[in-house]
Amino acid sequence: MPEVVALGEPLVQFNAVTDGPLRHVTYFEKHATGSEANVCVALVRLGVSCGLITRLGADEFGLFIYNWLRGEGVDVSHIRFDPDRPTGIYFVQRNYPISGVSDVLYYRKGSAASALSSDDVDSDYVGSARVFHTTV
Repeated sequence: MPEVVALGEPLVQFNAVTDGPLRHVTYFEKHATGSEANVCVALVRLGVSCGLITRLGADEFGLFIYNWLRGEGVDVSHIRFDPDRPTGIYFVQRNYPISGVSDVLYYRKGSAASALSSDDVDSDYVGSARVFHTTV
């Protein structure tokens, strides 16, 4: 069992490669992210075992995040795939509408993780951890 168990929503982030409004952006960089996922990866890199409880869409973005977490050594045994809801995503708009400031546009409503419930949480798994991490 992991020393740290986290619960939260991983997301796919699309960073605009060029500045300005998204309506004019053609190219994006894709990243797997989300606070709890980032904490898990950071802890594993520091030698602390970590597991994540979440729901991902049964889609390419869900597989992207799952494979990233697994590849980093995060325990993914408590990640469920939701066949009816998509993986959450967001876009980063650079230097617009205010120069020098990035704007973030989230598309999370109805995402797989938004349907997390107590049924997704194994109390023995959480109870065996030294630390439980989540954000509000």
